[in-house]
Amino acid sequence: MELFSPLGDPGIEALRELCRTVPDPDVASTALDALFDADPSSAAEIAEKRLVESLSHDCVPAAVVKLLHGRRLDPFAPIARRLDALGCERRRLRPEPALFDRHEAEEAGVREAAKTAAERISGRCREAFLELFGVPTAAAADQPLEHRLTIDR
Repeated sequence: MELFSPLGDPGIEALRELCRTVPDPDVASTALDALFDADPSSAAEIAEKRLVESLSHDCVPAAVVKLLHGRRLDPFAPIARRLDALGCERRRLRPEPALFDRHEAEEAGVREAAKTAAERISGRCREAFLELFGVPTAAAADQPLEHRLTIDR
């Protein structure tokens, strides 16, 4: 935030532009976090757009998911829709094996929120969704040991 202090209108506009144009959504999340403090509605709009754009390329940007969740917005519905569009095939959505490791997800509260969001999802998509967030599932218990270790690390 120091870079843009005092923000003023030109600084806020520069921050918006940075949030829109930085190619890596995980890197852009730092600027988005600062924008949430200065202009929450623009930040929410840009972050949600970045999430959907990344999902259209079969990638889930962990930092954007964490940021949206931390700002009390729902990153889970678009992810569930993308999994559905991919036929609930978890392997078609990056990253592999899980979006967050156990410690990081628990710190951010993302794992618990993902479990709650998964209650609205049924069948195979629910299993794929939970696997994405590193939540152990019944299907994971049926996997070979080496696969379970990468999910459950």
